[in-house]
Amino acid sequence: SDLLKKVRKIIQPIANVYWKEGLPENNDPGAIEKRTLGLERNKKKKKNK
Repeated sequence: SDLLKKVRKIIQPIANVYWKEGLPENNDPGAIEKRTLGLERNKKKKKNK
């Protein structure tokens, strides 16, 4: 899981660009920020399950 965390940190800036250019529903900058925050919340929720 430590390796996965490191990879996520490395790809985080790239992921934001990918969402903006690759997924039309996320062209709104606000939507990108919300999705990023949602992913952070999902990581914590998975640990609780």
